[in-house]
Amino acid sequence: MLRIRMLSGEEVDSIPVGELSDVKELKLHLHQLHGLPTRFRQRLLRGGNPMDDSVALDSPMDLDLVLLTYSAASPRQADKLVQYADCGLAAEVEALLQRPLNPDVATDMGIRPLIAASAAGHVEVVRLLLDAGADVNLAINDGATALIHASLQGLVEVVRLLLDAGADVNLANDDGDTALMKASLHGQVQVIRLLLDAGADVNLANNDGATALMKASLHGQVQVIRLLLDAGADVNLANDDGDTALMKASLYGQVEVIRLLLDAGADVNLANDDGDTALMKASRHGQVQVIRLLLDAGADMNLSNNDGATALIKASDQGHVEVVRLPFDAGSTNKRRRHIEGSTSKRPR
Repeated sequence: MLRIRMLSGEEVDSIPVGELSDVKELKLHLHQLHGLPTRFRQRLLRGGNPMDDSVALDSPMDLDLVLLTYSAASPRQADKLVQYADCGLAAEVEALLQRPLNPDVATDMGIRPLIAASAAGHVEVVRLLLDAGADVNLAINDGATALIHASLQGLVEVVRLLLDAGADVNLANDDGDTALMKASLHGQVQVIRLLLDAGADVNLANNDGATALMKASLHGQVQVIRLLLDAGADVNLANDDGDTALMKASLYGQVEVIRLLLDAGADVNLANDDGDTALMKASRHGQVQVIRLLLDAGADMNLSNNDGATALIKASDQGHVEVVRLPFDAGSTNKRRRHIEGSTSKRPR
C-alpha cells in the first residue's frame, strides 16, 4: 500500500500499489479526490527526502505530505512567467510553478500567464497553468479573458480546455463584447459551436447594443449566421442606433446573409433612429441585388426617414442610376421622376 500522511501524523489516504503510476499522478489524485491544493503546492517526502514528480510508485511506501503556500513573486518573476507562457516554454513555466509561484501573477501591464498562453495557442502551457489552479475567468486591463482571446483567434483546443476548466462563457470585456461576439465577427465556426454548446447567450448585446448576429451579418459570415439563428438569435434586435442585422447586411451588400435573415423572419420595414430602413441603406449604396431581395420580401419603397427622404431619393442623390431604373410601382416612379427632373430645393439625406 501507499500510505500518505501529514507531518502531524494525520492519515490522508491509503492506495493500493499499482493504481497510480508516479508521484505526479498521486498529487493530482490528492487534489481531485481530497480537495488538497494543486500538485505544485504539494511536496511528498520519503524518509524526509522530497520526491520528484517523475518517481515511479511501484512498491509499498510510507509518504509524508507537506502543503506549501505560494512564494512571493518579484516583478521580474512575474514578467518571466508571462514571457515563458507567451512563448510556449512549458519546461520553464513548470519550473517557476514548482517554486511554487502563483499562476495568476500579472505584469505591470496587467497581462497574466494564462491569457498570454491562451492568446498564443500554447495548449501544453495552458494545461500546466490550469493544473496549477490559474483562475480561468481573470481578465487583463481591457476586461478580456483568456476565453475571449482564444475565441477571437479560433483556437479550438484552447477554448475547449478553458471551457472544461469552468470558463464563464458569457463574460464580456470593457466594451461589452463576449467570446461569442468576437468569434462571430471573425467567422470562427468551430469555436462558436463550442461556445453555444457551453451555454453562450446568443442575444447578449455589447455597450453599443450590437449582438453576435449583427457582427456576423456586417461581415458576411454566412456559416456563423446559420449557427446563431439555429441557436435562437433574435433577428429583429436593434443596436443603440436602432440598426438591425438586416440593416447592417443591406448596407454592405451581404446578399446571402440577407436571404438567411429574411427567411428567419427579419422585419423588412423596421427603421433605425434616423428613420432609415434596410431598403434605404441599400439604395443609398447602390446594392441592386439586395434591393431586389428586399422588395420581393415586401419592403415599402414609399417610406421616408426623419428628413423626408425615401429609398429612391437616396439612390438618386448618390447617382445610382441602376437603382433608379428598377421597376418600382407607378406611384414611386412618378415621385422619383419629379425628384430627378424638377426639384431645385436642397435634397434631404
